[in-house]
This record gives sequence, C-alpha cells and structure tokens, in this order.
Amino acid sequence: RIAPGQLLTYTVTYGNQGNQDAIGVKIRQTVPPNTLFRSAGSTPGWDCADGSREGTTCTFPVGLLPALSERTLLFVLEVKPSMPVNVLTIDAEISISDASGFNASDAELTPVDSAPDLVLEKFTENETVEPGGIVRFRLRYTNLGNQDAIGVLLLETVPEYTTFTAVESGIGWNCQNSGEAGDNCIFIIGGLDAGASGEVIFAVRVDPLLPPNVDTIGSMAVVAGSGLEQDILNNEAPGTAPVTRPTAVDLVSFTLTPQDAAIYLQWKTSAERNSWGFLIHRSTDRTWEHGQDITRLVIESVGDESSGSDYAFLDETALPGVTYYYWLQELEWTGATSIYGPITGRIPGEDPGSGVPTNVFIPIVATQR
Repeated sequence: RIAPGQLLTYTVTYGNQGNQDAIGVKIRQTVPPNTLFRSAGSTPGWDCADGSREGTTCTFPVGLLPALSERTLLFVLEVKPSMPVNVLTIDAEISISDASGFNASDAELTPVDSAPDLVLEKFTENETVEPGGIVRFRLRYTNLGNQDAIGVLLLETVPEYTTFTAVESGIGWNCQNSGEAGDNCIFIIGGLDAGASGEVIFAVRVDPLLPPNVDTIGSMAVVAGSGLEQDILNNEAPGTAPVTRPTAVDLVSFTLTPQDAAIYLQWKTSAERNSWGFLIHRSTDRTWEHGQDITRLVIESVGDESSGSDYAFLDETALPGVTYYYWLQELEWTGATSIYGPITGRIPGEDPGSGVPTNVFIPIVATQR
C-alpha cells in the first residue's frame, strides 16, 4: 500500500528463458496516472527526464540479453500529494520486446490510502446582537484530506427566536418552509479538491420580542460529503452571539414586601428616556412564559433623562403560602420593552401578619424590540 506524496519503487525482474540470445531488447514503462517519474533511486538508463508526468512512456534500452539470463532494474515514482475522487489504486503496466518482435507484459496494482477530510469552522461576525438585529455566521469549510471530495454541502439550522434572512446571507442557501426557527437550510458546494477551502455567510434576524431568559443566539453547522472521510469529528461547528438589551431607564432598585393579604412592590429609577410606563408580570414557577401581567393598566412613567422617580404596586391577588416571582416590564414609546427581575416573595401562610420585608434586586435585564 502507498500513501499520497510517498515514493513508490517498482523492482522489475526480466530475463531470457530461451536457448538463444535476444538482441535489441527494450523495456517500456508508462508513468501511471497521479504519479511523476523520479530518476533518483531508479536504475540509470531510463530515457525519460526526472519529473516526467503521467502518460509519459519511459524506455530502458537493454540491448543484448543472453540466453538463460535474468536481471533486475528499479523504476521509481512519486505519488501526487492528493488523489482525485474514487482513485483507489496506482495502476502500472510494463512491457519488454526484442528486435524479432517478441514481447511480453505485466501489470501491478498498488492500493492507495487516501480519503477526504472535511473540516468546518464557524465564526460569529457580531460581538453582540440586540433584539431585532442581524446575526452573521461565517462558515469556513476546508478539505484537509489527501483526496478530492464530491457531493459536499453545508447544513445549518435556523436558531430559536430568529428567521433566516437571504439578503444578508451568501447566495445559494435553500431553507425549508420560509426559513423560520428550527428550519434546516442547505448550501450545496459540490466538489472540493484536497487542500481547497471556501467561506459562506449564514445570517438570521433576531425576533424583536425575546423572553427574558434568552441571552444567546446560536446553532450548530455541519459539513458533509459523499463517501468515507478520514475524520468526521471535525465536521460540526457551533456558533453563538450574546444578546444585549439596551434599556430606556436606569433602575436603582426593585423590591417587594409581603403584607397581611397582599405583596407590596416598589421600584426606583434614576433616569428615564423615552419611557411610556411599567407593567408587573408574575408567575409561580420562575418561568416568564407561564406567568401573566397583573397590572390592569400601564403605570405611566413620570421621570425624565435627568431624574427618575419612585413607583409602587400592590398585588392584592397574591395568596398566602404561595411563592411568587415578579418581573418589572418597562415599555417604551417605540414599542421596545425592557424586563427586570425576577424577584421573589410569599405571604406567610401560618401568620399572615408577620410578613418579613424582602428587598431584592437582581440585575437581569431583557430588552424586546
């Protein structure tokens, strides 16, 4: 067996088994596909130049070959560093003839250990992304193997809370349905020679409204081809972009205090910009999606850019003994939303009058646009 880039040495044994000398004897060897002739290591006398390419016929002039004699010579080839698709062997054929027209030939098949090795790298061109913004993933694919690859394609999945945007992506992506979250998208590359590489952009638009617990946008990309590869562990590549949420208010505190039959919520701002007002969102399992807004009307903003204000809301629907999670939802005139929290508290079930004040502000901020 031989690997691409190695030297392949043929030992040619020839002779005259007859009882009469042969004259004008010549040995001919054609340089096989995907190889080069190398004079170094070959028996001196071959008439082709060092580096002769595939298809070149090299002749070794023996001349007189005595009866009942046997000799050997060497013919050295350098296998090319990479193989075309589906090339499994180096096929060599050699022949011998004399002046009388007699000739004989032989062939040798040498297996070649070669295969593609597709590698994928994924880079995020954004340092961060805001709700409603664009995330551009740059996919770099390479064939690090020693054989050309065919049927190569990229597979991407549209991340959660996003939609595929063809305008910002490389030309050639084909997505299921309309490129919604969870859809598979394919980019067909076709053939990829050994050592070759390329890049393509896959872009998505982030939803303008995000749950407060979503802090990254990301997905896994895959490169694949037809046939076996040297290593399939490098065919996948993840990519993520952190989500940032600019806020319209500077929140100083967000607290709650259990009372006899209600929970008293307070918050304080130091500045408010383009803010319309506030809502209180509540759940019993720390999950925003399982909760609901408990303010019937928007609590209007009264602060400005130079000074904030103090606000309060009394949750009279809270039940004793139940733990509640509260979020403060700030609404802007532009339609954007910033979310703070959650903070947690409960009305004591055994002694409703002995509520212990709770003063907690968790600076987890989510902005929706």
